[in-house]
Amino acid sequence: MAMTGAAAVWIVLGLLLLAALLRGLPLSTATRSELSPSEVGFLRGGAKHAVRAALASLDAKELIEPHPRGGIRRTQHSSTPIEEPFEQAVYTAVYGRIGPRGLRRSNRVRRALTVLERRLVAAGLVPARWRWTASRIALAAVPVVAVLGWLVGDARAWSLLLLALAALMAALVWWLPRRTIVGSQALSAWNRDHRGGPLPARYQDPQHETPGGGTGGGTGAGGTGGDTGAGDSSND
Repeated sequence: MAMTGAAAVWIVLGLLLLAALLRGLPLSTATRSELSPSEVGFLRGGAKHAVRAALASLDAKELIEPHPRGGIRRTQHSSTPIEEPFEQAVYTAVYGRIGPRGLRRSNRVRRALTVLERRLVAAGLVPARWRWTASRIALAAVPVVAVLGWLVGDARAWSLLLLALAALMAALVWWLPRRTIVGSQALSAWNRDHRGGPLPARYQDPQHETPGGGTGGGTGAGGTGGDTGAGDSSND
């Protein structure tokens, strides 16, 4: 039996509703403590923004500074305590001459990022990975069904218009950040109470990162200067 235009409309509406539920739930959650800068960064734009938020916080504490040849290095203020676990991991991974992109590739930072993500999922601020993946599959199916609806012979003008609007909505929702309704509310509340600026533009990725050498590899609040990678014995 061929798909009708009306059936295609109902299918795409169902897919959009499914994607919205998978991405947006829960609608409420238990009250939690103040968001850390890294958590705020993740809610804003995932791993990239979480790392940059951690760097901005470390910069405010004068624990890092721009390397003369590009990238980031530690300062001499190594006695300043770092209480946030993700910031600790980022600071520990800063050695030699490394930039934000290199930090995101660090095994230590990636493990800490997984812990950060799980914490946000448990708090209901970020959808679990399986829900996020399922919602994107549903969104990707919307334009496919819409095209099939356009191709049927009995599709009417109103159904074609609804299918076009559904495909456009799916494309817009696709690019929304990975956070739930509660996560968006928490981020809005944080923005009202704080005036945290973005990472200063002076921190850029160096043209050639040298994480194993150069200056700024001292020890201090973050532990040893090197990132031991997969062989690290720390537990997340």
